[in-house]
Formats: sequence, structure tokens, C-alpha cells
Amino acid sequence: MSKPYEELTFADNFMFCKILSNDLDLCKELLELILGFKIAKVELSQTQKEIDIKYDSKAVRLDVYVEDAQNTVYDIEMQKVDTHELPKRSRYYQAMIDLNLIEKGDYYAKLKKSYVIFICLDNPFDKDLPILTFENTCNQDTDIKLNDETFKVFVNAKSTAPAIPERVRNLFDYLIKKEVHDELTKRIDESVTEAIEHQKWRVEYMTYAVNYLDAIEEGRYKGLEEGRAKGLEEGRAKGLEEGRAKGLEEGRVKGLEEGRVKGLEEGRAEGQIQTLYSLVKDEILTLSDAAKRAGMTEKEFLHATNTFDSQ
Repeated sequence: MSKPYEELTFADNFMFCKILSNDLDLCKELLELILGFKIAKVELSQTQKEIDIKYDSKAVRLDVYVEDAQNTVYDIEMQKVDTHELPKRSRYYQAMIDLNLIEKGDYYAKLKKSYVIFICLDNPFDKDLPILTFENTCNQDTDIKLNDETFKVFVNAKSTAPAIPERVRNLFDYLIKKEVHDELTKRIDESVTEAIEHQKWRVEYMTYAVNYLDAIEEGRYKGLEEGRAKGLEEGRAKGLEEGRAKGLEEGRVKGLEEGRVKGLEEGRAEGQIQTLYSLVKDEILTLSDAAKRAGMTEKEFLHATNTFDSQ
């Protein structure tokens, strides 16, 4: 079941997107704190912008997508759960943003400087650094930068490093423990309180939750149906093969029955795992809860779902 609207926090995607897209000054202040430099002004390109370059490609939905007056774009993502694929997800997001920025036949110089930023509530790299910024450098001489103006930034709110700037530490304390220590976290907290009373957003969230659960249920049935069809086909093949040795008709009947049972079981299992994984990615279930419901360890669950994002 989705989280009740009144229990949403700034770390929940829906609230994160609504607050930052409706308060661009707050969005700019948060960006400046994370990136460590001043930004003149930001404008909203699109909240939860969806980029779908080809009809058969994997679309991406960006949480908060803004740009400034210096020809720079920023994608800010809230990441509550470590899904162990953030490096490659950041790579894909970066590529899709570039493809969205340039038209066929345009000069590459039209590509804007871009930052893909993940605010992580779990440590994404097992290193006790508060902010990790990546750009392309030469392996043989790290002083040589590629200067392609693409940056990937991971904020580690779990960091306990001793030299974290006070304002960054205050932000981490708010994200992890909901503690308010300064003007920025007070402003964020007040924005959350105001958002909880926003009836239009409440209805929008409830509608989204219902539609999402309907889509999950549809996906479950689709998984069962695909599993059933696959099982019947495998059973038919197996039945024919066994029938040559033990009698064609007996083999066909047995193979079809075994395939039907196996297909139903595999389809049901895969449909359940896909459903649970979708709930984890949309932060409706924790990774631990999803693994328990699947009867797996967290490691087994992640291994079983590692191909879903590429399908």
C-alpha cells in the first residue's frame, strides 16, 4: 500500500518534486549548497520530466530538471534506497539528457553543461565522503580533463566525516533524522508542513497512488499470462521430445501438463518479483520488506531483479 499523504517527508519523491519545482529559490539554494558555487537563477524545465527518445527505448523520468542563465542544466534525484545501479543509471540519465538537448544535424557545441545529482539516504559507494563529484579525466594523467562539461554528483547523507561543513551537516541531519538546525532546513520543513495542507497535491498524490497500484496489478497479470504461454510452449516441446521415446501421445500430455504448471509458477513468481521491485523503486516498500515478501535475502532479491531496468 502507498504511504499516506500526511506521512510524506521531503525525502519522498512526490513531496521532493512538488516543493522544489514550486519554490525555485529553495531549489537554487539547495543546488548551491551541494555544488559549492553560486548560481544566478534557475528556471524549471519540467517537473519529473520524461525523456523518451525512441518509441522502443527505455524512457527516463527525472525528478527535478532545471536550468540556469549560464546554459547549464541540473537533474536532481532523491534516492532513499540503494538499488546498487546508480552509477549506470546516472550514465543513462546523462546520455538521455544530451540526446534531448540536441536535434539531428545540430552542432555538438549546442550541448549544455549538465549535472546529474543523486541525493542518497544510503551510502552509495561505501566511502565516508559527504559529496562525491565525478567528471571524465585521463587515466594516464589525471590533470588532463576531457572538458565535456558533464558531471555526476552523489550526495551521501549517511556520511560521518569530521570535516563536513556545518550547513551540509544540517541538511544531512534533516534528511536522516528530520532535525531542524538552520534557516535552510527550517524553510524545507515549513514547506513540507504547507504541502501537507495542499488539497490539490493531496488529490494528485492519491490519484497517482491508485493508478500506480492498478498498473502494478496489470503487470502481475501480464507476468502470469506470459509465464503461462511460455510454459505451454516449453511443455509442448518437452512433451514431443519425451513422446518420441515413450510414446507420442503420452509424452505430449505429460509435457503440456508439466509445462503448464511450471509456466504458471514461474510467471507468478516473476510477476510478484517485478511488482515488488517496482514498489521498491517508487519507495512504497523498503528493499528489506520486498525481499521478505519474495521469500529471499536482499542479495538474492537484487540479483533476481538486476535485468528489469534494461528490459
